[in-house]
Amino acid sequence: GANVNNSNVENRTALHHAVLQNEEQTVKVLLDAGICVNHANNDGNTALHEAAVMGWVDLVEMILSNSNPDIFLLNNDNQTAMEYARL
Repeated sequence: GANVNNSNVENRTALHHAVLQNEEQTVKVLLDAGICVNHANNDGNTALHEAAVMGWVDLVEMILSNSNPDIFLLNNDNQTAMEYARL
């Protein structure tokens, strides 16, 4: 089968794309499939960073409650997901 952790040239996984499109059902399927939630794209952002900065609370809660993200990961701007959300 396909590897859910594959990424594109921007180092985005399917989880990044699903979050950026606010696709809650797809995010849930990917989390259930065991996708790596700590994978960072070329900007250093995890899917949690992306959900937080977009203000999508439901996705943030889904990622936090259905996986074990490292909430202290820093992106290229030295921001955690929660700090990034305040920008």
